[in-house]
Amino acid sequence: MTLFISDSFFGFKNDKYRASLSHPKSRLIWSQNLTRQESVLQLKESLRLLPEPMEIIAHGKGGLDMIDCLVQFPELRAKVKKLVCVQSPIWGTPAADFLVGHPMMRVMLNLFGFIFRFSPQAVEELTELNRQVYMIINRSKIMEMMSEVEVVTVGSSFQWGAKPEGILNRVGYFINRLITQHSGPNDGVVPESSTRIANEKHVKLSQVSHLGAIPLVPSGYHQLNPLVPPEGRNAEGPVHF
Repeated sequence: MTLFISDSFFGFKNDKYRASLSHPKSRLIWSQNLTRQESVLQLKESLRLLPEPMEIIAHGKGGLDMIDCLVQFPELRAKVKKLVCVQSPIWGTPAADFLVGHPMMRVMLNLFGFIFRFSPQAVEELTELNRQVYMIINRSKIMEMMSEVEVVTVGSSFQWGAKPEGILNRVGYFINRLITQHSGPNDGVVPESSTRIANEKHVKLSQVSHLGAIPLVPSGYHQLNPLVPPEGRNAEGPVHF
């Protein structure tokens, strides 16, 4: 049995995405777009109700919330066979810095937060500075958690073939190029380099956008799992944290 945890930014909690996430051997939990601590407390209650240990796939912000949940509540680690963090901005994303740091974009962020019912503070927590501070402060606890729970991270890169049509596609095109200039290959939201912790098994996917990965898991989890060999995939060599 697999537990899938996904965030729900911009109202993606709809029938289309529920269908993408449905699988007879999986169970879905939405990691609400609240602050990290509020999401962690919700996940804590969900994990406590699990009848047996499960493999957990966490997408995007859901991966950050799941890591913090296991860091704060060590007793819940026995509920987790394996944690797979897919496209989670472990070390933050420049997209969040842009949304929070630019005055006009900050106004738009607050407006979208009101319309789509998510907390702008949840986005602010994803900035590179905030995530790096979190990782440094919690380094020893994270490494302790990883010694008890098998953790696999998945990152991806995506490039537009040509400038697309449509406002939303062009916004995505702009953000993709912005992150590429700042941090290199990315999925349109999260730099691939930011999806790694340190020395864990790591899988790199090509031409998979941030939202494009959603249909791959958990329905495609059994196709994703073989991509993780015993030694993991680590083209750049070990990362010391």
